[in-house]
Amino acid sequence: MEDLLKVYAFNNSEVSYCQGMNYIMGFLYHNIREESTTYLFFNVILEKYFSKMFGKEFAQLKLLFYQFDRCLALFMPELSEHLKVIIIHIYNF
Repeated sequence: MEDLLKVYAFNNSEVSYCQGMNYIMGFLYHNIREESTTYLFFNVILEKYFSKMFGKEFAQLKLLFYQFDRCLALFMPELSEHLKVIIIHIYNF
């Protein structure tokens, strides 16, 4: 699996490797059990669904964290305040 991630990082220099990709690759490999097919599925999934999230400066990921932070403050204000009190900031970019 580590080799597949290295190949992906080499072939996609703009994205390279980001923490969490190993979970996606691991899940795919566990279910497919064949390296080349796993790599192809991984590549398609990242291009189709995560390209903007893991792209340059993580613009989409930052937006999602901001949206989550706002939703938490609106719908669960006590939890949002508690997390801020114990210095856990969801959106801190």
